[in-house]
Amino acid sequence: MSKSTQLGPGVWLVRHNNGRYYLRFRDTSRTPIEKWPALETKKKDTATVRANAKYRDYLLGVYDPWENVAFNISIDEAIKRYERSKSSKAGDVHISDVVKLVRRLKEEAGVIELAAISPEHVDKFVFGRDIKNKTRDSYRRRYNAFFNWCRQAGLIKHNPVQKVDRPRVPILMPKHYTLGEFDRLLVAIDDLDEERSKYVHTKDANPKWLPQALEFLFFAGTRISEACRVTWGDVKFDQQRIHISQETKETKSKEDRVVPLLPRLEKLLLHLQESTRSTSSRGELVLKNRYNTAGISANHTNRRFNQYRKHAGLPPIGLHGFRHSYAFYLIQQGVGIEHVKEFLGHSSLDVTQIYAKMSPDERLEIVMRTLGK
Repeated sequence: MSKSTQLGPGVWLVRHNNGRYYLRFRDTSRTPIEKWPALETKKKDTATVRANAKYRDYLLGVYDPWENVAFNISIDEAIKRYERSKSSKAGDVHISDVVKLVRRLKEEAGVIELAAISPEHVDKFVFGRDIKNKTRDSYRRRYNAFFNWCRQAGLIKHNPVQKVDRPRVPILMPKHYTLGEFDRLLVAIDDLDEERSKYVHTKDANPKWLPQALEFLFFAGTRISEACRVTWGDVKFDQQRIHISQETKETKSKEDRVVPLLPRLEKLLLHLQESTRSTSSRGELVLKNRYNTAGISANHTNRRFNQYRKHAGLPPIGLHGFRHSYAFYLIQQGVGIEHVKEFLGHSSLDVTQIYAKMSPDERLEIVMRTLGK
């Protein structure tokens, strides 16, 4: 027997006997009366997030399960729906870049309807100009994001970008920080904070919040957005792992995962448990702000990190560089590429392969520098 949970008037999340989840839409004014779009998962948490996202788009008018393909929709209308749907899920810069490229494609193709855009139109735009392959790849990825969203929203039947070859982009060594550079950063934070303390008359409840957050990122290999929502219920000391939740599903893989509790990470978490944890609640956040009253902010953490990075004289590499160092370490320790993919939360093995495609000597040199051995 299937089980259902009502999300709103005429909308239910349903788990069938086969374990797969579906959305059930019922409207007696439509034909047929019911529609059952598949959520393509057997995981309850994943199904719930996907169902809520589709229901939100349904309420906004950017998703209609009865209109599987809207062949008569214009490109301009598709852009409006895309912007409404993505406004609270993606950065303004990303949305703006995608929209600008789609409008340029529309002008060059000389078409009005969304379904009229063909693989040939996209191919001509991407490869028919004198630009670097890296730029071509950027164009293709943005077009793929837009048309894939249109397909999922039921505005087109097929994504035309899928029939356009990917430009050959040279494999570059991922930029990262060495362990020595990371420890130098921690020293710089202490030095600058000590200097600034002469002019500050109030004391923070959690003065070490930034180095704690950075150490977590470096030795857990998480994205900053993921680290911001890790709770003590996610930390499994007995299993030597941390559960990384994808509640908002902003990542490409859209799946929860676990990361191993490396020694320095475990030491940090034990210290935080003694010094900043204030309740026994499993829902209490692990990383706290300077006042020790709420979680850290991704944007604020990134801004403060860049201030200290410049003070330490480190290269202009973002926090994402910590993930690259983490990946090199895992591979050199003999962890299989499939497991590294899972630990990092990559959507495709192709993304992770960049670490494995280097020669053993190259990887060894990078890891030895990274770990300072």
